[in-house]
Amino acid sequence: MDLDSGQFLNQLEIGSQVGPVFLNDTGHHLYAAANYDKRIVLIDTGTFEIETEWDGLPTYPDKIILSEDNSKLYFLDLGVGLGINSLYQIDLVNNQISTALNFPDSSIKDVIYSEDLSHISLLVHNNNTNQTSIQTYHSNDLTLKHSTAISDYHIAFMIDNSGEVFYTIDNQLLQIQSRKLSDNSLNWSFSYPNEMAFYAITEQGTLDLMVSGYVNSYLIDKQTGYGNPLTANGSVDTLNGHYERINSNDFVQFDSPAIVCITGICSLGSKLHIKKINLIDNTSETIYQSQNYLGSRPIGRFVGENFYRGTAVQQVPVFNHLSLILLLSGIIILASLRNTGFRH
Repeated sequence: MDLDSGQFLNQLEIGSQVGPVFLNDTGHHLYAAANYDKRIVLIDTGTFEIETEWDGLPTYPDKIILSEDNSKLYFLDLGVGLGINSLYQIDLVNNQISTALNFPDSSIKDVIYSEDLSHISLLVHNNNTNQTSIQTYHSNDLTLKHSTAISDYHIAFMIDNSGEVFYTIDNQLLQIQSRKLSDNSLNWSFSYPNEMAFYAITEQGTLDLMVSGYVNSYLIDKQTGYGNPLTANGSVDTLNGHYERINSNDFVQFDSPAIVCITGICSLGSKLHIKKINLIDNTSETIYQSQNYLGSRPIGRFVGENFYRGTAVQQVPVFNHLSLILLLSGIIILASLRNTGFRH
């Protein structure tokens, strides 16, 4: 999709339930996973054709991440419940698939990576002790850098490029916090009068964080935690949900379609909505809004002018439960008439 016009440039069928995508820094190689098929493909973005594919993966690839040197592609299943305890890798040099990390009696709840891809942090919950930790690794060889116990209120939202600091949102205290990955100790906390909630944290250059809140957006010094609002009278454009950075100031955000059910009657409650947001100028514009598409969310990253997304189902009209019941009842009645010999 072209981010300026909102027009679809190309489409490539790779399998069912296409979800996570990941683009390398050059923008030439796009990795995409067909979850239900346990399949990942490498797409040349110039020709938009499949270069390589890996089938029969050991798990459903809910999330995929490249190493900093682009030599390995990590993937894992972030499904609910217990037992999701392994991170897998594809060696992009020899195409070998193997288990990269395993945590017995634990579950991997999330994985985040630094903007430069140098570090990966796994949020791991031990099912026996009911304790949670952040395991931080160098992305190229997965050597462990830090293993840190955390509380449920200090979930890592973002890690920095040094692999030393993570940032978290504590909406109980209405704070943005900077903490050490080495021991979870507090570096600083930021709050602002009358702010009601914080939604998103992103790096703004090497020195600052840009934070989106309910009332305002804020620019915060990463070293001191000192910050000020970006807008004077309150911001109406907030960055939340799923979003990706386009350039230093612009982001693309989308709201996935939702099906709403009330008293047994279900309908499409919202449409796939994609828009550009500039927190500094406090502006936004709609890029694309679907008509009857049931789209999926791209879990990954992209670079440049084009937006890549996986689509689970396209152009499918949504029936409510009543319509389905009437349809099934008609089929049953016709079958009954045929069985009794009634032909006319």
